[in-house]
Order: sequence, then structure tokens, then C-alpha cells
Amino acid sequence: MSVFIARNNSKGFTLLEMMIVLMLVGIMAAIATPSFLAMNNNSKVNDAVTKVSGALQEAQKEAMRKSQTCGVQVSLVTINNKATPVLTGVFEKKDANGNLIKDANGNSIPVQADSCLTTGQRVLTDISITNSPTLPWNIYFDYKGRINNASSAGTIYFSILNTPTPEKCITISQGIGLFRPGKKSGNSCTTTQLN
Repeated sequence: MSVFIARNNSKGFTLLEMMIVLMLVGIMAAIATPSFLAMNNNSKVNDAVTKVSGALQEAQKEAMRKSQTCGVQVSLVTINNKATPVLTGVFEKKDANGNLIKDANGNSIPVQADSCLTTGQRVLTDISITNSPTLPWNIYFDYKGRINNASSAGTIYFSILNTPTPEKCITISQGIGLFRPGKKSGNSCTTTQLN
């Protein structure tokens, strides 16, 4: 008598099993996407604050190293049909006698100087600057690294438009040339550690 042994040769997944797995992956992606976008936007804002702080620090060190006024100009440039903040190294224009040349408003005239930002200009992609002094904004450091000009002091806020990303800021103080990053709290800048 011969014995018939049935073999189960099913290898792979059924259509129902694949649909369940795809549905679970879709649900997990829908839950994770907003968190990932928020983390990415927060990273972009922190990167902008770091770039501006680094540019200010570099200009301050170059002013002390060269014993001359050095600064950073914060301006908006159109890149890909979008207003993009750009930081450029500048110094104050002087006449042949070494006197500052000023415009009609009494502000010194900036001259682009790659020597004030030796690592080059900074471009803040996807970042919006709000509630800052009038742009272009020139922040000058004297030969001792101080900020003596009241128009160089102020607060600049960084955000990504149309997102709930918390705004960050940098407060630049007149006098000893102190600048500190922080978080926007109401209409002011709370200079604390960034997260």
C-alpha cells in the first residue's frame, strides 16, 4: 500500500498579508512625518543662528587682529525668486585723511571686505529674518572688538515662515561687543541655551 504524503509548498506572502503590512507602514509614516519635518525645521533655524554667531565672532576677531574696524552686513538678496538673508564682511569707508565718510543720515558707508569674513559670506537658505533693524544692517566691531555704534546694536529673529517652528534670536549689545543667541519669548529675546 502506498502512502500519499501531502507537501505544503507555499513560499511567500498572501495578498492579504502584504496589504496589512503596507497599511501599517503607511500609518507609521503618517505619524512620523510631522515630527521629522518639525525636527528638520528646528535644525535649519539653529543652523542659521550658528552661522550668524560664527560670522559675528569672525568679524570681531578680525577687527582685533588687524586693529581696524570690521563688520558684518545682514542684507536680503533674491535667490531663486525668494528673498534670502546673506551675511557679508564689511568695513567703514574712510577718506584719504582716515576720517569716516557718512551718508545723509549720518551712518557710515559700508565697503565690502572679504578680509572681515575670511571664510566668505553666509547664505541663510529657507530662513526668514523678522523684527530686525532695517536691512541692510551693518554691525561694526572696533579694533578692541567693541560695538561703539548704537545702530550696530539690536536683536535679529530667525524663523521659517508658515511653520510652527519656534523662533530663535541673537541679541547684539552695544559696548563690549557681546552677542548672545536665545529664543523668542513674546516680543523679546530670552538669551538662554538653544535646544
